[in-house]
Amino acid sequence: MAFSVKNSIHFLSSSSFSSSSCSNCRSSLQAPMFEDHISQLPDAILVSILSLLTLREAAITSLLSRRWRYLWTYVQSLDFDPFSFQPKCIDVEDQRRCVKMDALKYVSWLNNVVESHRGSNLEYFNAIVCSSADTSQVYRWISFALMKRTKVLELDFRTRHCDDCDFSYYLYRCVYSNPDGMSWIKSLKTLILSGALVTAETLEFLFSNCPQLITLQVRMCGGPVNLRIDNDHIQRLQILYCHNIKSIEIVSAQNLVSFAYKGATFEFYVKNAPSLVRLDIGSNVRHSPKFARDSFAESLPQLNRLKVSIIEYFSGYISQFPDGDFPKLKQLVLNVDAYSCEIFLDIICLIERSTSLEKFTLLFDRHYNTSFNKPVGTPKKEIYNFPHYHLKDVKFVGFTGCRGDSELVQYLLDNAVNMEKFVLDINKPYHVTQPNEYEDSKRKFALKRAKELVETTLHRKIDFISIINYDARLNK
Repeated sequence: MAFSVKNSIHFLSSSSFSSSSCSNCRSSLQAPMFEDHISQLPDAILVSILSLLTLREAAITSLLSRRWRYLWTYVQSLDFDPFSFQPKCIDVEDQRRCVKMDALKYVSWLNNVVESHRGSNLEYFNAIVCSSADTSQVYRWISFALMKRTKVLELDFRTRHCDDCDFSYYLYRCVYSNPDGMSWIKSLKTLILSGALVTAETLEFLFSNCPQLITLQVRMCGGPVNLRIDNDHIQRLQILYCHNIKSIEIVSAQNLVSFAYKGATFEFYVKNAPSLVRLDIGSNVRHSPKFARDSFAESLPQLNRLKVSIIEYFSGYISQFPDGDFPKLKQLVLNVDAYSCEIFLDIICLIERSTSLEKFTLLFDRHYNTSFNKPVGTPKKEIYNFPHYHLKDVKFVGFTGCRGDSELVQYLLDNAVNMEKFVLDINKPYHVTQPNEYEDSKRKFALKRAKELVETTLHRKIDFISIINYDARLNK
């Protein structure tokens, strides 16, 4: 259906359709060329179709006929995407410049659509709260979205001055200055905020008064410092680059399935999250979390995927995990920035306690130190003789061939008895360094050591073994 509507839009905008050709058609044809079956559909179906288009495309359909004139004003999705507002922009940088130059037009476009909309509710509302909009306009947009009982609300304040992006102010004003304000927010299922000022108290207010809120993403927002989560409705929670955060405590989140945090060092406490299966902390950021020692693993009995960044001058954060197992953990991704090889023993201990582990990825970036050529230590005998029957996929990025990582690789080769895929990448995980004599010598050493380790597996039935060197990755 949507394809036919788009074809009609293209037909209307075609410059080759002239009035003379139209008169010729009328004179040569006695019957219409086709019958319009789409317009005969019920309004509800047509509005659902238009809701799948961009706002510009939906608005253009008002030119088709009287039947279509106001249908677009009932669409259930209002996505004020600047790419659709400025379709001539080619790349992201061009887009940013266009938005900056035409911010007034963007505000005017948003105001016109808000004023024209006739639908009673919205599934989705997305807008950039740009600097050209005054406080009254911003309040009008947010109150409009809440009044329409929007289910998915996405607001980006990042282009505004930090003193003029207080989402808490707009939220409380909408709720308390309107008789039905409190009922408006009860339909909210997903809230995505970027660049806003939002306090921990405001987030707790949302948790308490939005019974259908299951997804919350807070990105680059100021305000929250110590966040306490005590809500059994939330299912997906993301706190991204909110550098004021000092601690996050999950007191009770019975239905929380996924939690992600990226940003500065923070203290992380989990007391009751029995449904949490995916935990992503500090990915691609040079900061480590401080895990609470008490009952961490016991609070996450269903954990299936763990991704965490560890930097070694917060030594021992992996070993701060309690002695209990992660019995259902199947995917483990570690971003490690190390100064010594002692961290490998902690990694081995964590792998040992993940008895159902199927896929392990290590992104290793080390600061070269003579201690890397020393043995890992004197680990318990049972650690080095602990077979992993489920571990089939291993990838090690940042392998240098030093004593520590060589012993880790040997441990994995010896104990992953059913391994199917094994990849050793001798490059640093986050950047490709330019060739020089020093780097080349380290790379040659790593490549030689990797080949020696792989040769010990020739008798094994491993389906795929790969050693990635500098040239191979640079040419991709």
